[in-house]
Amino acid sequence: ISHRVILITAYHHSERPQQWDQLLADTDAHFRKPGFWTESNIAALAQCCVDNQLDEQAIGYYGEAIPLPQRTQPYRGIGTRTPSHYYRHQARAYSRLGRTQEAVDAASAAVISWGPSHSSRQEDVTELRQVLERAADLDQFTTSLDAKSESTGQDSPLIRKQLGFA
Repeated sequence: ISHRVILITAYHHSERPQQWDQLLADTDAHFRKPGFWTESNIAALAQCCVDNQLDEQAIGYYGEAIPLPQRTQPYRGIGTRTPSHYYRHQARAYSRLGRTQEAVDAASAAVISWGPSHSSRQEDVTELRQVLERAADLDQFTTSLDAKSESTGQDSPLIRKQLGFA
């Protein structure tokens, strides 16, 4: 998988979209065979897609990778940094596509599942703030957050704080 990821990245940087699309499709097909579709392979493809701004694909791969540590690790993987890392990168992909609500949901999930170190916690909160800073529809998002808070009676102090920074 590592060689294929490097080659996909090389095709991306050399602006050869047909080749990176074909290699990504071939890699996906090859590694979906029984025994090859593992969390590490899925995560490697997802990270490659985020790094190369193939955001739709990244969202899909992280959507497949996120449940794996949640099913197999104690406490659903919370506190191990793995789910937090996946959610953070998925939030970045959603954000670049202008899907603010989904980006905030993923960034918030990263905060909820953050790892044991202070630096990883800070990275998750920073990603939430950056998602909000990049949002083209921030006013619309804030209005929907207000409406949701009004209807449920529950608010999101961390999101509100990061909205203030944004």
